[in-house]
Amino acid sequence: MSTATVDRLEEGDAVVLVEVDDEIANEILLDEEQLPADTEESDVLEVVIADGKEVDLESGPETTAQCEQAIRERCDRLFRRPDDSQE
Repeated sequence: MSTATVDRLEEGDAVVLVEVDDEIANEILLDEEQLPADTEESDVLEVVIADGKEVDLESGPETTAQCEQAIRERCDRLFRRPDDSQE
């Protein structure tokens, strides 16, 4: 199973970035009604792919939470100030 991030919602359409092996493999445009209920921008969905085609999008709130946590941790590491004693 792969993941997809809802990049943006515009006028009833959804731009979804499908990721395979942590790389964006495809950008798809869907009718917003094709998304699971209560989907918002930046939500991470689980994608079921069969024969190279996306066949189902499933809500993955725990996947979204895990991705948000990983981003927070990366940002914390990037913006951490070195100790004054190391200057």
